[in-house]
Amino acid sequence: MRLVVVSGTGTGIGKTFITSALVRLLGERVRCVGWKPIETGVDEPPGDDFRRLHEASGFHVKQSKFPALYALRMAAAPSLAARREGRAVDFQRIRDCLNLACSGRGVVCLETAGGLYSPLTDHAVNADLVRHLAPDVHVLVAPNRLGVLHDVLSTVRAASADGTRIDGVILNQVDRESPSLEHASELQRHLVIPVWGPIPNLGSPPDELSAFGPILGFLLPALEPA
Repeated sequence: MRLVVVSGTGTGIGKTFITSALVRLLGERVRCVGWKPIETGVDEPPGDDFRRLHEASGFHVKQSKFPALYALRMAAAPSLAARREGRAVDFQRIRDCLNLACSGRGVVCLETAGGLYSPLTDHAVNADLVRHLAPDVHVLVAPNRLGVLHDVLSTVRAASADGTRIDGVILNQVDRESPSLEHASELQRHLVIPVWGPIPNLGSPPDELSAFGPILGFLLPALEPA
């Protein structure tokens, strides 16, 4: 199996919307599963984001192979939420689940919890998990609004400094009133990786391929079996 990791510049920016749409669209071409192993602010396990990705995966997913490993009640950084429950996020446990489930062909789209530099343990952040998992593709989601230039550029610079590869940036249009201000083209002036979007996120994931076409055009060749 191939692995796509979807991370973000922060929380509440539509990573699950983007990941669900990618799972549905990739699933029209290959066996594709969406998974969020860590989720905070969960009132009743396994969690709303986990359920959305499970539904997007359709018949491709078996929940027993992709469990809600860390469905944490406190709406906080995973390190704090796990500590509150006397638990700790174990990177190898996540890797082991992927190894057990990835015996055949297909794609797993794994969504992280919070931003790329949100702490998962006392000593590690999401970027450390990304490097541990060594995905075939890693995309960064950011909200298309004022401040996104700083958030994306600072995240990409930090990732470059610690060796976390980012293959592309997806701008998510999370607010009808949020101005475009040509953020995508401005970011592209500063980055050598592709910038896609903004992707309309004003309802349910779009059925048409138009908004996601360039992203799929990048992902599909990168996810071809070796």
